[in-house]
Order: sequence, then structure tokens, then C-alpha cells
Amino acid sequence: MGSFAYLAQEADYKTEVIEMDKTCCDFIEGVLGIKAINSADIVASLKDRGQYDVIALWQVLEHFPDPWTVLPVLAQHLAPDGILVIATPNPDAFQFRLLRSLWTHIDAPRHVELIPITLL
Repeated sequence: MGSFAYLAQEADYKTEVIEMDKTCCDFIEGVLGIKAINSADIVASLKDRGQYDVIALWQVLEHFPDPWTVLPVLAQHLAPDGILVIATPNPDAFQFRLLRSLWTHIDAPRHVELIPITLL
């Protein structure tokens, strides 16, 4: 519901989000005052946009059916010395080895990719 974007805005970052849920976009824009682009296609949403100092995927990457097509597009939209921040479940995590099928991030069909940190 935009908590990460809200904190970025509070830290004086010019903030906007791409979000596929319309209700969430309405909340982010109407309540938090942050520009929200309602789209499930991040590549198309970035097509005519400029570059960013920071692009953050906060618990997002695991939802992309093909993250390997998204990541290069994100890199193209980073300003020189820009930062790409990715927070995503790590299938090499101790919790996964311990809990296996009970691990909270085994969340199919919403989580379609769980990428080991070494591969990422």
C-alpha cells in the first residue's frame, strides 16, 4: 500500500510508483500524495519515462513471470551512478532450508520466480 514509497518521499526523494492494483494506486495518490502509474506491464510503463537515481523493487521481482526481460530495462532507466535496490525472497535462505514447503515466501501462484542471490 505504498509504505516504502511513503518513506522515500518523507526522506525527500521525488517519488513515483508503478503498481498493478488500481485500489492501491488510488490510495497511494489520494492519501499519500505520490504519483502512481496503474499498470501490470513495467516495461511498457517505463517506455517514455526518463532516468532515475534510484529504482526500488521492494518485494516485486518474485511476481514477474520473466524478470530477465525486466531487469535490463530497469538498468537502462538508471541515471549514471544510479542504484537499483532489490528486496526479494531468497530461496537459499536458512528459513527456506528449515521450513521447506511451509516457508511463507512459497506463495504460488503470486510468487512465480524465486531467484537465488548468487544468480541475481
